[in-house]
Amino acid sequence: MNKEHYTGIVVILLLILSGCSGISVRYHDPPGPVESVPSEPYVTEAEQMALCLSGELRVPEELFDVIISDLVVIRRHLEGTRYANVRFRPRWHPGCVMLVVDDVANAQIYSRIYNAWNGLHGEIGPVSIEHDYDFGQVKIWFADNLNVEFLVYAYMGLPGILDANFCSPPSKEIFRGNPRKPDKPGCSGNIYLRWAPEGIEYLFGSNCRGDSRIGSGWEHLHIYFVDGEVHSEVVDSKSIDWETWL
Repeated sequence: MNKEHYTGIVVILLLILSGCSGISVRYHDPPGPVESVPSEPYVTEAEQMALCLSGELRVPEELFDVIISDLVVIRRHLEGTRYANVRFRPRWHPGCVMLVVDDVANAQIYSRIYNAWNGLHGEIGPVSIEHDYDFGQVKIWFADNLNVEFLVYAYMGLPGILDANFCSPPSKEIFRGNPRKPDKPGCSGNIYLRWAPEGIEYLFGSNCRGDSRIGSGWEHLHIYFVDGEVHSEVVDSKSIDWETWL
């Protein structure tokens, strides 16, 4: 990916922040009222899923409402099964970007005179910036409800930035790869999702100890809605078209 492409992403980011994105996303109606939603776990998970599916910088509220409503119905459907405790693990560490900078930018950041990111930071407001001068690395923390993959590419359009990536995760439970070198999806305790005519489809994967195999792959559960009713079917990972799932 060349420098012009990264610069274009920065321009697109600023247009989105100013309300001129023109992005349109189709949503389906929630399958039913949200009842007794556990606050923090569901909210955090649904926010990250909405960011992943939409590709937008901020969580689309309508999409978030659909996903959180779906999760309540799905978790009720999965009670007592091996999939009940499977949670979504985003491809990124929520709220954190790691930069590698050249010598000039490194010195400017150390002296607090690096201004190339001022416009970006003025709009998205990082919570904190940690600078490691010896290694020329900068770790930037944001609110968890921003799309880190979007930010990675935005930073790559700035002068003096040699590389931008997700931060090293504190736990593998919330991390699944690199934006430009994603791990191949497959046998893992994770949730994948994709758009479908009826709204959103979900794929719950579980390789918890004791799981059985079906054919040559691990067991996954395909969950979808028809006329507001939740349905599920067991599928073999070898038969899954992973290119269609996020």
